Amino acid sequence: MSNLSPVIERIIAQAETITFRSGESLGEQYAKTKNLFILLDGEVTLYYHIASMEQEVAIGKASFKYAPLSVSLFQHPFRNESTVRITSETATILKWSGELIHDILEQDISAAIEFFNFFNTKAHELIRETTELFAQTHIISKIYENFSKVSSGYASNKNQDQLENVIFLLQSPFMEVFEENELMHLAAGIVRKEYKTGEIVNLQGHKTDGIYILESGEVQFSRINDFQQESYNVMFRSISTPGYLIGSSGILNEESLVTSRVSRASIILHIPAHIIDDLCESNKSFALKLQKRILWLIINQLRSIRARLIAAEFDEEHIVSTGIIE
Repeated sequence: MSNLSPVIERIIAQAETITFRSGESLGEQYAKTKNLFILLDGEVTLYYHIASMEQEVAIGKASFKYAPLSVSLFQHPFRNESTVRITSETATILKWSGELIHDILEQDISAAIEFFNFFNTKAHELIRETTELFAQTHIISKIYENFSKVSSGYASNKNQDQLENVIFLLQSPFMEVFEENELMHLAAGIVRKEYKTGEIVNLQGHKTDGIYILESGEVQFSRINDFQQESYNVMFRSISTPGYLIGSSGILNEESLVTSRVSRASIILHIPAHIIDDLCESNKSFALKLQKRILWLIINQLRSIRARLIAAEFDEEHIVSTGIIE
């Protein structure tokens, strides 16, 4: 724990350390999430069971230190979306009961903010390990282009006033939990940019600054993975719904794990990191809500990637729809 802050060390010290063996499960699909698990060493794989076919498919894995293994503990309906099973010979796991970790986080808002930032940074890494599974599916394509340049966009000729920006933010799924005065602060710092088809907003492996929100147009997500000494491009979903965030890495000050490429001329709102940081410093309630919302975003991103992985495995989109309903 030498690289962790005193706050995170204190929270980890209250966990139970358990060793599991290969094949053992940390939680079954659809069961209520009762405990928080974080990986110390070893490997786990997430499996999704498709009842209509009596089959299960690997939809994720984790083998890095401090990987979160029960993110659904913090999001309604608080049920496991998959079965988490040990796939190394042994694995060492940190375990808190749901009641204990919630009590710890409710006692000190500053500690809760720091914990969720740590938790989100590690949960963000799950995207990398999940996408590696795509290298073994048929929906990948060999790389023929090398995207290496991020576009800074062009200043929009149409500048909206602060109130118009607030009204737009109120319609964003990510922003809907924040108070109007908090959105006023964010709206004051918005920079409105236009992007041409083919331009890169966020580039895999590069850091981004703050929040990027789609106002109009379309953005396609992809990731380059290496498999058997070759590089392959994995295409994910496109987004065209106004108000959607283009990734979480910029808020966490982490490298982007995917490339966001404009697939149709777009207008994108940029909220620089210093605007967000200033509000977090002055308003701890906002800072905590922001960290919880980042986790919400990461969970939704993982769900989208895993749904596409299931569709790739069975080549049947209706199976994904059935799974979501279940």
